[in-house]
Amino acid sequence: MSSVKPDFILVHAALIMIMVAVVGIIVFTYSGTLRHQSIANRITSADKGIEKKVVEALPKSAYDSDRRKISTGDCVICLMEYADGDKIRVLPECGHGFHVGCIEKWLGLQSSCPSCRRKLIG
Repeated sequence: MSSVKPDFILVHAALIMIMVAVVGIIVFTYSGTLRHQSIANRITSADKGIEKKVVEALPKSAYDSDRRKISTGDCVICLMEYADGDKIRVLPECGHGFHVGCIEKWLGLQSSCPSCRRKLIG
C-alpha cells in the first residue's frame, strides 16, 4: 500500500483553493463590469437631446450688462463671461441663460439645463 505524504496533500489543497479564489475574483470582477456598462448604456441612451427646431425656438436676446435678464454674468458651458452684444438663449423653465452656440450644442446632446439639470422636455 502506498502512503501519501501529508505535505503533498497540503500543497495540492492549497493550489486548488488558490485556483477557486482566482476564478471567483475573475467572475466577480467581470459581472461587476457588465453591470456598470449596462447602467452606463441606459443613462446615455435615455437622453438623446432636443430637436434642433425646438432649440432654435427658445428665446434669444443680446446680452446687456446694464439690464441683465439672467442671474449670472458667465456661461457655465464655456466658462466665458458675457460681453455686451453676445447672443444669449434663456431657458424658459428655469431662467438660466447661455451663449447661443453653447446651449445649442448642449441641448443637441442633453435635454436638461446645464446649471440646474431641470428637464426641459418630458
